[in-house]
Amino acid sequence: MEDRIIGYRDDAYDPLSKRESALREAHETLVTKTEAIQGKEGIDDYLLLIEDPVKYNIDKFFENYGSNEPPHTNRERFLRSKVDANLLELGKIKSTINDLTKRMMKYAPTIAKDGITYNLESMKKDFDLILDPAKEDEYNALQKLLAAALELKENHAEYSTMCRAVDIVSYHPGLRWEMSKNQVYIDARRYAKK
Repeated sequence: MEDRIIGYRDDAYDPLSKRESALREAHETLVTKTEAIQGKEGIDDYLLLIEDPVKYNIDKFFENYGSNEPPHTNRERFLRSKVDANLLELGKIKSTINDLTKRMMKYAPTIAKDGITYNLESMKKDFDLILDPAKEDEYNALQKLLAAALELKENHAEYSTMCRAVDIVSYHPGLRWEMSKNQVYIDARRYAKK
């Protein structure tokens, strides 16, 4: 028997989605700043960049543009003498990325040498509420009750003032009333697999 999806845990998904958006923005900012520092050379290893953006930029810049410099040259000073690079800001971006990545837990993006893959959307099914087979009959009965109440309200106008949403909730503890929409719904979490 195939799992029946009866709802969605948006209270768990939405904060992760916001974190992923902030993480995406931080990655884009880091990439933009690195491309500005590195010029035409661009980024050749995202893994090293995310791991330590300051070290990556200093070493990469020296590798690309410091071939004529003596080996004892201070690489950070060399970078600062050639481009206006705010290395402190790169460190702050790294901290933001680390914090957001930890808070994303298993939904954190995958960083590889050639790029960044965001995983939350592909794992969205983890937030589905699946109907517990042991509670299926009760869930179906509640659906029928709500359908019958809706039909009475819509097709028999003389009863519409007596069919208040709040009254239907008193028939069963698995029903909830959303006051702002004056709408009754089934509490899907109550009928989901644990």
